[in-house]
Amino acid sequence: MTHNNVPNELRNERQRLEEGMSDDEDFELIEILDNEIGEDAQEEGADTDEEPDEPIEEDDSYEPLKDDSIRSFAHHRAAVFVCSVSPCGNMIASGGEDDRFIVTEASSGNVLLDCNDFFQDSVNMVGFNHDGKYVSACDMTGQMAVWKVQPDSQLSCIYKDTVGGVCPSSWSKWHSKSNVLLVGGLSVWLFKFPSAQVKLIHEGLVETDCGEFMPDGKRAAIGFSDGTIRLFDLATGATTCKFSPESTQLPQILTMAVHPDNNLIAVGTIDAKIALFKTQQPKTVAILQCSEDLQLKSDSSTEFPEHYISTEAVLFVDVEGMSVVVAGTDHAIHIWDYMRQVLRHRILVEDGVTRMVWREKSLNFFVGTRKGPVNVFNALSGVQNPSLEGHKSSILDLALSSNGKLLVTSGSDGAVKMFNIAQYS
Repeated sequence: MTHNNVPNELRNERQRLEEGMSDDEDFELIEILDNEIGEDAQEEGADTDEEPDEPIEEDDSYEPLKDDSIRSFAHHRAAVFVCSVSPCGNMIASGGEDDRFIVTEASSGNVLLDCNDFFQDSVNMVGFNHDGKYVSACDMTGQMAVWKVQPDSQLSCIYKDTVGGVCPSSWSKWHSKSNVLLVGGLSVWLFKFPSAQVKLIHEGLVETDCGEFMPDGKRAAIGFSDGTIRLFDLATGATTCKFSPESTQLPQILTMAVHPDNNLIAVGTIDAKIALFKTQQPKTVAILQCSEDLQLKSDSSTEFPEHYISTEAVLFVDVEGMSVVVAGTDHAIHIWDYMRQVLRHRILVEDGVTRMVWREKSLNFFVGTRKGPVNVFNALSGVQNPSLEGHKSSILDLALSSNGKLLVTSGSDGAVKMFNIAQYS
């Protein structure tokens, strides 16, 4: 998956890197959006010798009563931080603490690519592009590579280099219609493939923790660790809109969602707030506090101080005339009617919240937990459906296939799993 916020496991390892990268050749986004892509650059193979897998030692792991997954892969030797599924669901990409990037054939479990000799640190960014013809990976040191997926499912490396300004909290996002990749850290870069042209969109001393392409494909919204939110024109690199922490009183921005109306954005902060902004005629719409004034079960010995509660994930759910914004804090789900600024539901998630994804045109959304299950909630009623079991410890990433029928998960137990979620229509 390409990321907005990072799991706590990665956030705690933040480090600032000093590698640099030249802004080789500028390009116009108009060319990208028109999809006028030339012939592919010369391709080079990326085959590696596969080493035998070693078992992962589990400390205090959860033992699920069943495994609901239709496929389970154990190719990694340590925690799997990120995962992504190709649009048609035939390939799964994953990256982990073992410094490996792996592409797996979903139907057979065969490893199509095991890149274990290029990355020097944990792989914390992976993702397929909009049509599944390219897949990218990047590690914590800024080592990045992109592969072209051939018709026979073979992968050929077309780009590898060090990206300047990348740090453990970095994120990446593929454009929804073009072969354009946005990568953010201390700097924000825009890459065009297969030509590997690159444009520096932002350079500074403040880390960016999340970013999203706006639905028009011509702007990007970026959240910064000092509480700033900026919108950039991707063709010029100019800031078109800025919300400063002096005016919003927001601290570090951890996560972000954009509304299909191409105007509204929502951000989640480190102090358990969600804030909504209009970007076309810049305006703060609302700042909503997501407090966790819920009691954990009496047999729970874990304490969760208020100052550690943060908004780990945020998403919009628009279906059947209902428009809500859903925020996941450390141990609760908050479903807000953002039009009226009314809290519809606040739901205790004692197992903890790590990730959330929504299946479009469905009332259901999926929540990764720190214990292992994937919880399923109805956004209208707030009712929890049966959980998806299989992982033995924290869910670190979730990814949906483009048709919404498959959910891919990765966890600190070293497993990558695929679930059939077609029943959640």
